[in-house]
Amino acid sequence: MRTVMISMESVCIVVQCILLYGCIREVRLRNHKNRVFMVLVLNSLVMTVIDFASWYFDGNPNRVNAMIGLSVASFIASYGIGPSFTYYQIAVLNEKTDVSMWHGRVALILFSAVTIFTVIGTPLKKIFYYDSNASFNGGDWYIYTQLYGLIITAYNIFLIAKYAKRMGRHHTLALLSFMMFPFVTLLVQCVYKDASVLNVVVMLCVLILYIMLQAQRETEFQEKEMQLMRVSRTDALTGMQNRRVYDEVCDKCGGIEYVGVVFCDINSLKYVNDHKGHKAGDELIKSVANVIKKYFREEDLFRISGDEFVVIAIDISMQLFHKRLEGLHQEFFSDGKIKAAIGTSYGRGDDLVNLIREAEHKMYQEKDMFYKAFPKYKR
Repeated sequence: MRTVMISMESVCIVVQCILLYGCIREVRLRNHKNRVFMVLVLNSLVMTVIDFASWYFDGNPNRVNAMIGLSVASFIASYGIGPSFTYYQIAVLNEKTDVSMWHGRVALILFSAVTIFTVIGTPLKKIFYYDSNASFNGGDWYIYTQLYGLIITAYNIFLIAKYAKRMGRHHTLALLSFMMFPFVTLLVQCVYKDASVLNVVVMLCVLILYIMLQAQRETEFQEKEMQLMRVSRTDALTGMQNRRVYDEVCDKCGGIEYVGVVFCDINSLKYVNDHKGHKAGDELIKSVANVIKKYFREEDLFRISGDEFVVIAIDISMQLFHKRLEGLHQEFFSDGKIKAAIGTSYGRGDDLVNLIREAEHKMYQEKDMFYKAFPKYKR
């Protein structure tokens, strides 16, 4: 048994040192949750190292006093896992909502009580004692130290259940996985005092938690990256794709069979900005964009400058293209208000550059007609 435990805990120490190294690197991110998790890993490592030393000296009559000291330290270090985990759970929750620090104080009160209980009971040989062969034996009060573990574990499981919705499924599963295995192990140790595998189970749970958190961190990073990419490719005012995406599409349309192009330029935008303010100008831009969105797919729409929009309708039939243009014209020329000048063209995707040039030319012709009819709006 002694050889097996020393071997297992040697492996645990190596794994926990690797985890601690990873945590130290992540603390540079100045994230409170990472710092608390590092304390949890450090607590677990200290507990394992002390227990390893206890097993190493186990059975040596000349080291009984040292073994008693190590055993007390091992008990206290194992007690510390509960409040360390509670404070980590609070750090996770505080990223999403405000949580009372009293949850952590309750765990500290329990920790302090069982520590005092152990310090008092050890000289009386009520917690544990070493026999004539220098072998560890649980005392009459040993069961109460295990009950502390069950109580603090149950308390943490209660907190997980209470705040499960706020934490989200991923964090809830990760935290539950950390708590459930030690809980079962403590139940076993209450019945079988020699089944001393709690340190190994805690190490495995810390490892599982670390892996799940790393996976979540990677997912969050990818989501932020995707969000930044969307922002960099989207016009903030209208929600349309921006000039950057427009240039990419123009370079990739060579293999498309047919494409319809619409080039729109808002009429009198400068006049509106100068006389009614830029807020009114922004509203005009959004109203024109919303009209275009009604008739064409969002992936075909681009705002390429302040008052210019381009539609590149890919793989659209000529009949459907003209039908949508009719609706677009009716809205732009309703109520005697000509909101935008429009130029259109239709042809093969291989000739997209010329189609855009043709549509732009027609748009300017229509714009010239507008300014001749309404000279006060001329720039």
